[in-house]
Amino acid sequence: MSITSSQQFLLDEINKSINIIKCKAKWNKTKLKVFFFITIFLSTVITLILAFDISEYEKIQKNSALIVSACLTLVSGWTARFDYQKLWFRQKATLLAMYQLRNKVNYLNSKENIIQSDVDGLFDEYKSIWEKDSQEWNNIHKEYIESKNIKSEVQYDGTTQK
Repeated sequence: MSITSSQQFLLDEINKSINIIKCKAKWNKTKLKVFFFITIFLSTVITLILAFDISEYEKIQKNSALIVSACLTLVSGWTARFDYQKLWFRQKATLLAMYQLRNKVNYLNSKENIIQSDVDGLFDEYKSIWEKDSQEWNNIHKEYIESKNIKSEVQYDGTTQK
């Protein structure tokens, strides 16, 4: 493969990666905002339901607050489980690294006397970015597995098994 085609291949791969990560990061940011808004909204509704004493409707108020509180618990649990903020931060870091790498490739394209080792070095950097992203994903998954293992070790009396 010629140096020019190697550079073009690398640039194409970087651009594809940027497009994919940008979409995922945007989607996770949207989910983060939506779940944050729902949490605030449900918390506010619970407070307002319980704040006003309307005679003859106390039971309805209590039950309504209980139902909304259960919904808040579900939303909070979902948010804690998927941690959209952590996913968004991870994807943003990868995206910024890809932008920097694309700038390096474009700069290299503007130079004369490019050697294959320059392109290979940038390709190694590209692979390194994905390896770091993958490692961070594995760490998130590992944290989840460890949290499940800790929960399974706790007995009913609150002590842990050895």
